[in-house]
Amino acid sequence: MLRDEDCPVEDAAPETGFDHDEIFINLKVISRIKPGDKISVRDNLINIAPKYFLQGAVRWLYQEDRMKSVSFIVRVVDAAFSLNEKTLMSHEDRQAPNTSESRNHTILRLTNELDRCIEGLNNMKQTYADDRLVECRIDYVIDQIKIRVNNNSKLLEISSP
Repeated sequence: MLRDEDCPVEDAAPETGFDHDEIFINLKVISRIKPGDKISVRDNLINIAPKYFLQGAVRWLYQEDRMKSVSFIVRVVDAAFSLNEKTLMSHEDRQAPNTSESRNHTILRLTNELDRCIEGLNNMKQTYADDRLVECRIDYVIDQIKIRVNNNSKLLEISSP
């Protein structure tokens, strides 16, 4: 996998089961979910499943369902939050300018990717509008993302010269 040389944290969030690249790739895929799309998970990565006649049968065969999809998305977002915190904490006591720039770059990337996820999550909510539990879980994730994006934006304003 590609490594982001600007990322100040070596292993993004091993306790979450995701590495740095998987977090960013999954966030990008989430942001691209369209209404009606179904997702599948393979090798810790989200895929938008192509639409075809036997899609329902294949999803059943692989035991893929909306609750597992939402649970995986929650894990991805939690891993992004963990990377966010780890990045902030890893540079808390350092005052070197290049360290601060690297930290800010990672926080900015996370903030932008999380913000973009909101559209994909809203589209996913439309897909499962008939399932109130899924809809509420997605709403909760969106609310948490908005809070994190807002907090990061304020932090970046304060730390920029």
